[in-house]
Amino acid sequence: MIDSADKATIDLFQGQEKRRGRPVTGTAKTNAERMRAYRKNRKEQGVRVVVQRPADLDQLIDDESNLYRQLEVLRQERDEALKRVTELEKQLQVEVITNRGLTRQVDEFKAITAQLRVNHKAQATKHKNEKYKLTECIGQLERNRDLAVKLLNGFLDECRDYASVLPPESWVNSVRVFLCRELP
Repeated sequence: MIDSADKATIDLFQGQEKRRGRPVTGTAKTNAERMRAYRKNRKEQGVRVVVQRPADLDQLIDDESNLYRQLEVLRQERDEALKRVTELEKQLQVEVITNRGLTRQVDEFKAITAQLRVNHKAQATKHKNEKYKLTECIGQLERNRDLAVKLLNGFLDECRDYASVLPPESWVNSVRVFLCRELP
């Protein structure tokens, strides 16, 4: 054992202090070596820098320009369609407002028509009742007229009979008496 007061003696089995970071493997390369290896790998993969354009590239460029032109035409058509949709939406709003006004008017006309029907029905019933009463009155008047004609004819017959017997002045007095009496 080591005396705690002894400062000169050290522990022989104590290892080195641990360093920070990645441990050293001994195969580290310099920057130049790494670049050389990178270039070699790129060559082996077949990556080449091409200076000439392939023949199909002109066709592809033409196709691309045609597609861009078609895209512009389609964008213009889309813009026109959007403008038309906006116009139609405005027209629809106007039509909806107009429709609401017309619907309100139709409802008012229906209410007025219903009221007129009720009034017409009441007036028709009233006129029917009045017509019935007038028909009854006319019938009563016709019956009274027939009775009056009958009585008058009877009276005239009696007057003729008396006229033949009486002097002319008495005949006039009896007619006055008959006319003054009440009819049934």
